[in-house]
Amino acid sequence: MPRLLSRLGVLAVVGWLALGATLGASATSWGAYAPDASECGFLAVINEYRASNGLHALTLSATLGAAAEHHSRDMANNNVFSHTLSTGVSWSANIMNHGYVEGAARAENIAAGRSSASGVFSQWVNSSGHRANMLSPKLYAIGIGRAYNAASPYDWYWTTTFGGRSSRLITC
Repeated sequence: MPRLLSRLGVLAVVGWLALGATLGASATSWGAYAPDASECGFLAVINEYRASNGLHALTLSATLGAAAEHHSRDMANNNVFSHTLSTGVSWSANIMNHGYVEGAARAENIAAGRSSASGVFSQWVNSSGHRANMLSPKLYAIGIGRAYNAASPYDWYWTTTFGGRSSRLITC
């Protein structure tokens, strides 16, 4: 039994090291994710919008938030605007790499060039695909991340990641 526990411990450490290598040096771990005032403001705006459309509020997830923050930082730092990270990792794999619940529904919105939560919200509400993600009754959790880089083409980058299950909830 002690030998089994020792092997499990080694596997856990190797798993965390592999996750760290997958995420990259600039990645945010779900335990370190801390939304700022603008990101929290966006949560209030989107939940008000959902309520006005008869939908439940989204809960803030640390795993989804870490994935969103990582994606926004990757876009800002590598001068890309894409649902695929600069390393070739898909948005969905990025969410899973940050520890989100296996098998749960997922979605992502990205934006660039808007500094405020209201500007990003306005951009997304006027886009059918982004609006559909924000109003999906199948989604219950959200992660919100933004990044700034004055040397990048758009300055500001925003990502919201959505999930069908609440996982590792945090509050603003």
